[in-house]
Amino acid sequence: MGKEEAQPRLLHLFGASIAAELASKGLLHPMDTLKARLHYLSTVSSSQAVRSATTVPLLGDFALLRSPEIDVGVRSLYRGLAPALAGVVPMALVYMPTYELSKLALAGTPFSGLSGVITGCVCACVRVPISVVKSRVQLQLYDGPLAALRSTVGRHGVRGLYAGFGATLVHDVSYAAVQFALMEQLRLVADRMVGGRALTASEDAVVGFWVGLLTATVAQPLDLVRTRIMVQNAQQAAAFGYRGVRHGLASAVATDGLAALWRGLLPRLVLKSVGSSVWYSVYMGARRRLADG
Repeated sequence: MGKEEAQPRLLHLFGASIAAELASKGLLHPMDTLKARLHYLSTVSSSQAVRSATTVPLLGDFALLRSPEIDVGVRSLYRGLAPALAGVVPMALVYMPTYELSKLALAGTPFSGLSGVITGCVCACVRVPISVVKSRVQLQLYDGPLAALRSTVGRHGVRGLYAGFGATLVHDVSYAAVQFALMEQLRLVADRMVGGRALTASEDAVVGFWVGLLTATVAQPLDLVRTRIMVQNAQQAAAFGYRGVRHGLASAVATDGLAALWRGLLPRLVLKSVGSSVWYSVYMGARRRLADG
């Protein structure tokens, strides 16, 4: 690939990634907020109704969502949207471009299957400060992103913005590895089903939906522990006392049982399945339009 060809290809990846991230983040931020609040409330609430809610995945989420302790007002559910949107460009610049370019660079080598792992590592470095600020605003621990940022840096320095980095690294590497492996396999299945022609936007959306649904289910326990580690030292937040991913998983199971690791799965399934459907169809469509233009 020559320099003239590589530059447009890279610009296409950046443009398509930004369009896809904006579409999915803007549309589904309320589901992300509900997921974070379920992760948090199910452990710190003093309400007996909440504490005794069924631990069966999905059913327990329905019970918790009826709790008056969860604010489901439209305005409330969009808390944390500003840092989420602010993180769109840096995340878009590293997510799919890292995957696509590393896959291209490693093609034909013994390391060709490591593109997802590399993508997860790179993304964790960018994602953590954004997620720390966003999750603390979503949980209404601070009035806004600037207050959360000032307090976090003031109390813990810049390293406070990297709370939960280890948990995020484990989550992002695991999530990306599963996501991209599924995406490649489902894409092959879809290509065979349509006889090798280019997939339509709706067919891309179906591939994205199943990739998001399956990956979210597998990675849910890591996401729960990651969210709690990020907020456990925030103002007014309960100290879960998680010392890392392994300790967090063990503590959550000891406190609430194995099924509690899938608490918050309901909004996460909606978030990741629909979000992945929107993201993947927009990404592929934007890539095609940018390439044709």
